[in-house]
Amino acid sequence: GDLNEDKTNPVIRYVHDSQYEFETGYFNLLRAFQHIFSLELTPFPKEGEKIEKQKDSLENAFKELFKFLNPSSTIQIDCSKVWPEKTTENETDLFGGGAVTGRFSEKFFPYSFDIKMTQGHSELKNVKVGKITEDLDSKHPTMVKGHTAEETLYLLSQDFSPSITVPLYKLYNHALADNDSRLDFIEALASQWKAIVGETGGEFLKDKLSLMLKNVLSSLSWEDNSIAEKYTILLSKLFKNFEKNPNDDLKNVLLQNTLTIRFQRYSDTTYFDLQYFSKIKKLELSEGTHSLTFSEMNTALEELVFDKAGITIKGIEHLSALKKLIFKTYSSETERKLMRKFYRYELGPLTFSAENKNLEELIFRGKVNSITGLEHLSALKKLIVEAEGVGPLTFSAENKNLEELIFRGKVNGITGLEHLSALRKLIVEAGGVDSLTFSAKNEKLEELNLSLSRVKSITGLEHLSALRKLIVEAGGVDSLTFSAKNEKLEELNLWKSKITSITGLEHLLALKRLNVSDTSGLTSLTLSGNKNLEELNLRLSGVKSLIGLEELPKLKSLDVSGTPIKELIFSGKNSNFEILEAAFCTCLTKIENLHLLPKLKTLNLEGCNQLQEVKVKKGVNITGRPLSLKVTEVEDI
Repeated sequence: GDLNEDKTNPVIRYVHDSQYEFETGYFNLLRAFQHIFSLELTPFPKEGEKIEKQKDSLENAFKELFKFLNPSSTIQIDCSKVWPEKTTENETDLFGGGAVTGRFSEKFFPYSFDIKMTQGHSELKNVKVGKITEDLDSKHPTMVKGHTAEETLYLLSQDFSPSITVPLYKLYNHALADNDSRLDFIEALASQWKAIVGETGGEFLKDKLSLMLKNVLSSLSWEDNSIAEKYTILLSKLFKNFEKNPNDDLKNVLLQNTLTIRFQRYSDTTYFDLQYFSKIKKLELSEGTHSLTFSEMNTALEELVFDKAGITIKGIEHLSALKKLIFKTYSSETERKLMRKFYRYELGPLTFSAENKNLEELIFRGKVNSITGLEHLSALKKLIVEAEGVGPLTFSAENKNLEELIFRGKVNGITGLEHLSALRKLIVEAGGVDSLTFSAKNEKLEELNLSLSRVKSITGLEHLSALRKLIVEAGGVDSLTFSAKNEKLEELNLWKSKITSITGLEHLLALKRLNVSDTSGLTSLTLSGNKNLEELNLRLSGVKSLIGLEELPKLKSLDVSGTPIKELIFSGKNSNFEILEAAFCTCLTKIENLHLLPKLKTLNLEGCNQLQEVKVKKGVNITGRPLSLKVTEVEDI
């Protein structure tokens, strides 16, 4: 068949490297090199041609390959012991063995080997190669190694000499077989640059090396961080070499085919003109201080990641494909509190424009000077700002895809929340924000967390028809007003807040968990309308009066420990109730109908010295029972 029809990357599996055994066929072996160089070979005859014509074509294909690799070379192939045979798939193929000899002069045979193919297996045998000369070894005593990618490069050299040789199969093995071998190739190119390219820039080599380098880069695993990091180190070496031995062809291949750059730990970026990398999709920098400039050529850049680094950016408005920008000076809450030394790193002012139309995710965990232009980011889905003193931040109706907002640290004002029609999650654990305003457009908001914030007032809470979770732990809000539109709210956590009044609690028909512990300003609750309530925590609150407790059929646990509550009234409707924590309720004088609770398991009455009598069913575990308490046990009803 025509070798040129299928140039997909063939698979060559090496079975026993030291004996040069591998699994492939003659055609597959040739296709490997066609894939490396996009090489066109003379088409093979169609099936049914005479065996001699098939063998001639096989011999010519290998000769064309070696002539392409080095015009000064010739090759002799003995195919007298090759014959056609049906494969296991009932297709005709060539089997048998051939002797291959490379020739570069009358007296110099740089390599020779025998190739043999049987059903399902091929091997190279009797491999003989030239030796590294003393002269070359003295120039590169540590870099040139036999049977490596470095030999691959020397095989392409016009000045081929007895010093460097390579068996044919090793070229594919080291150039494209896997990520490590691809990096070996680039390493050899970087470390042996001067010897390979020479003072004149290697005119003879430029086409072959450029094509080979392009194909190596096309199959590199760019998404692998380790591979990208190793590649970036080699890329830096190559760019340093370009300063002394310029080669625009190879440099352009790198600029046009590099997809990821990953600088680690104080890397030197001065050799890189990032604005000329036209296909780069991801750039990552770690530690150190860097000034970056982007241009209209960086239209493919999708992701920027800066880790513990000081960054100033020019030209961010040119990054039309940018989807994600991450700046972080810590990776966890522990680091945020302990690793103060990284606070010296900061991100310079950022100004976005409508050109950043694909930006979906922004994460800032560290000091950011200023962020403007957020209102232009129509594709933005997620924004996290954990910084000190940033803002004010402004949003608009253009942010129609924004689903998640998280603010921690100190944000000097947030405006435009009422325009965010796609917003589902809002966390404001930050100082600098005194009030929040919502509208009917925020109908998709499901989670609102104001823990540790300084927000004192919430306007428009009654418009949040999708709200399921509201957390105001240790927050400054003193009053909440709900409406029938808040019927989906399942969790309300007001622990240690300044809350003094809750209006419209009866509208929260889906409420499952209510926590008002440590809220001294709240004195009474009416819960008769909250039929789905399962957990109620009033611990150390100021609640004296609890109305409607007996109307809660799904309630499982109640904690009134340390409250001034005077009485608790249950009923047979509390059929799922299991745990009552009432320790140190010094004002508690009456608990009615405990014996009507079929699932009651635990009762903690420690310190309830005013309580005189309780009636429970048999088997209930009572802890901290006062000595003066009379307990009457009844049989299960």
